[in-house]
Order: sequence, then structure tokens, then C-alpha cells
Amino acid sequence: MSSPQMPSSLYIALTHRWTPEGILRLTKANIGDLLRRIPLEDLSPTFQHAVQFCRGLGIRYLWIDSLCIIQDSKSDWRKESSSMGKVYEYSFCNIAATLASQRPMGGLYCVRDPDLITPYTANINWRGHKALYIFFEHDHWFKSLTRSSLNRRGWIFQERLLSPRTLHFSSQLFWECRTIRACETYPSSLPSEPVFLGNDIDQDFPTSIKSWRSDLQQDHVVHWDLLVQMFCPSWTWASLDFEAANIETPDPGGVERLLAEVVDAEIESDTGQLYSNVTGGYIIVLGRLGQVKLSDLADPEWRGDRGGHYTFEYSLDAKDEQSLANEEQYCLPILTHDGANRNPFRSLEVHCLLLEQLEPDSIAFRRFGRLQVLLDWVGEIVQPLRWITDFAREEPQTRHRDLLMIY
Repeated sequence: MSSPQMPSSLYIALTHRWTPEGILRLTKANIGDLLRRIPLEDLSPTFQHAVQFCRGLGIRYLWIDSLCIIQDSKSDWRKESSSMGKVYEYSFCNIAATLASQRPMGGLYCVRDPDLITPYTANINWRGHKALYIFFEHDHWFKSLTRSSLNRRGWIFQERLLSPRTLHFSSQLFWECRTIRACETYPSSLPSEPVFLGNDIDQDFPTSIKSWRSDLQQDHVVHWDLLVQMFCPSWTWASLDFEAANIETPDPGGVERLLAEVVDAEIESDTGQLYSNVTGGYIIVLGRLGQVKLSDLADPEWRGDRGGHYTFEYSLDAKDEQSLANEEQYCLPILTHDGANRNPFRSLEVHCLLLEQLEPDSIAFRRFGRLQVLLDWVGEIVQPLRWITDFAREEPQTRHRDLLMIY
């Protein structure tokens, strides 16, 4: 079906990982043939299983990006990407090919032992009290889905955020909507698991860039494993020109506190629309800016490894360690994450952005990485980073904060 309007009938969207081979793609050359008929046997196993699943539900339409956007047409990409949010937001549900991202030609399904997804139960008699207990893995969802290679990608994160409900085809079937998430092992709901969209995210996304504002506490701290070329502000992940953008979020179950505040934001695009290609922009942030030197990373005493405790970890977006030798860089603490209720040996984590100053004595900076400072259970920390944890412990009303722009 080809129509300039969103379909009034129910349809399902597919979230999948692109592979160099094995995926049929819509092009200028084959659009006429594919509008007439798409042979099922020409589709990859993942696409075939998605079609069969839709038929099983009695739903006629399936939206797949590689078949619904002309891949060799920049104008069609620009037009379709501007309405990408509505495609997922108005879908009946979204199918996430989570397992297929690890084995592209394997499809949605896998051969498995049903006993492995059956919850383990035990009758326990403790001091005269008899009860049937169910044992569960407290971070089952986090390890199975959040850490999966598919869900660590920037565009996939957005598709999952927009969809009203998502079915994750993994080692078992997981499902989530606005109010619940569950799986075959725990079909009623996952025990003691926070709902994915627990931040009261507004369902009416902004229609203009100027009306967009973000809360860094809700967005958390994002980092990328590899940066080839950047076409957007350094503080956002949406328009990176490479295949995978890894999304890193703190472990669920902890308590977070915001240390920095986004005062204003400006995004520039080639069309002025929210979902078009981002060409530039900045955010104005109020927070504590301090200097750090990362050239001592090889020193085990500085790292804190020698005594059996480590005090920080880091990742760099575009720089390597050698380029940072003997250079003073800047650090902006963003939020604290207290997970003492989950792991007493990693009680306080301070998540920070690593920044480089664009001009001497200016308030303009560009992000080049992230830093995570950990205060271990004995309270030891290396002296050069002590200011970060001291700042994190200060009462909000007593904190000195700086105003800066991040491009």
C-alpha cells in the first residue's frame, strides 16, 4: 500500500537490525515491482516471520523501514523521516527482532527448552511458616533486553520509546506497554521491576525544535563506542553517521539526583522540522564545571586498582588517551545514582560529561566522553576526583554552579 496519509486500519511496525546482505530494500529501480507484489520467499527470515505473525493476528499491514522508504532517494528519506515518530506512535504494536540482531538470518524465533523459561518454585518451611516461593532474577529484564545489542542502538531506543506497546522476540517473548512489562516466565508482570516509561514522558511530542527541552536526569548519560563522523551537537546521539550508538543507563532500582540543569536548548536542522537531519545546535547548562587530567590513567594507584577497589571508569567518544596526555580537560557532573539497596559495594555513582573548551576563557564546550566516579564501600577515592563527590554530597541550595554552552 502506498498513501500520503497514515493508514486508518491497524498496522504493525518492525524494529530490526540492518545487515549488509539478506535484506530486500525498496529502491527507485524496484518500486514498481514491489508495489504490485512482494514475494514472501524474497524476504529475510525475520521479515517472513513478521509477516506470518501479522497474519496470525489478522492485521493486514506491516511497516518495515527498508521496504517503506526508498533507500536510494535522499528526498524520500527526508520526507519519511519527518513522520517517523508518528509511524511508531500510531502503530498497533511494534515487533522487536531482539534475538535476530545476534543472528541476522535466524528470524524471530528460536529452538529452546521450555523448562528454561519456567519460573523456579520451592515450598519453604521457615520457623513454622509454610509458603510457596518463586525465585526470580532481579535484573532479568535489564540483562535480557536493555543490554541486548539491538536495544543499545540510538534509533531503536527512539522506536521503543514511541511505540504504544512492543513485543520483544528474544530467548523468550517479552512485552511492554505504558503500564506494564512482562515475559513468558513472569506473564503477570516482572517482579520488582520499574516500568520502562516510568518518567511520565509526555505522549504529545513537540512539533517544533524551539519548543523542545530536555531533562538530563531523564535522558541519563549516553556514550558511544565508536565515532566516525558527527553531523549533530556533541550532546545528542540522534544523527551519528555509523551503525551503532550504544545507550548506557544506570542499573534499575537505584535513587538518582540531578546535579545539572538544562536552561535552554537550540537545534538546527536542514528543514526546521524536529525529525529532519540535525546540522547543529547547543544547550545551555547550569552546573559545576571542574578540571580533570586523564593522562594518569595508566597509574594503578591513581585508578585505585591496587587496593582491590576501583574508583572510576570512563569512555571517550572521539579522542584516544594519547591525545589527552598532559592536557587539562573539563568535567561536568550530571547526576548521582545511589544503588546501595542493590549493591552495597557500589553505593554512590556520579555520572559526568567530559568536555573540551572551544576557545580560551569562553563558556563554549564540546563533549568528548563520559566519566563515572564511584565511591566504594570503604569511602576511599583518589584525590584529583574528590571535588566531584564532594559536590555531589552538597545540599542543592549551597552548591555553586557555572553557566556554560555545550555544542
